[in-house]
Order: sequence, then C-alpha cells, then structure tokens
Amino acid sequence: MKTRDLVCPYCLAHASSLRFDRKGRAYFTCGACGSRAFVVALCNAVRSIALVQPLLAARVEEIEQDADARGRAAMIEAQVANALRAQLRARPDAPSAEVADTALAAAVAR
Repeated sequence: MKTRDLVCPYCLAHASSLRFDRKGRAYFTCGACGSRAFVVALCNAVRSIALVQPLLAARVEEIEQDADARGRAAMIEAQVANALRAQLRARPDAPSAEVADTALAAAVAR
C-alpha cells in the first residue's frame, strides 16, 4: 500500500497521503477535500493505516456498488449535518443562525 493511495476518512476519496512538515511532524492530507490531520505519534499513524484503511476501502467499495448502502450513507450524512447545525445554534458565542447554516453548508458541500 502506497501512502499516497490512502482513503480519506472525511470524504472517502482515494486521495489521502501521509506527509511530513518542515519540522518532521507527520500529517495526513487529502487532495480531494483538502483536509489535514496532524499525527501526534507516528506509531499511531502506522497503526491507523494498518487497521483502518482496509475497513475504509471496503466501505467505499460497498457504497459504490450498493444503492441501499449509498442511501444509508446519505441518511447518516444528513443526520450528522443536522446535529452539527443544532450544536452551532446552541452555542452562545456562535454567529447568527444564517451565518452558521451558510458556513456548515459550505463545509458539507466540499
């Protein structure tokens, strides 16, 4: 498995890679959605790649081939988006509901 062919845990695209910054710290980045996740310990990143990547790849294949799985994934995505909207509205320091919905919609659309 090449580290540039990893499945992104956020958008499920085969575009994630393990990189190192100028200070030598490891991080995952996705070419499809642009997410970045720094890794505190490299041994945890290796464990993640070994254990989680086969599960993610199998889930992506299932969603691509099965319409029911695709529908369930879309329903879960909608539930998560609704829960995030509710959390944004509940925060006293959050911007107005319209701004929060716009920011969340932009984040979910990516």
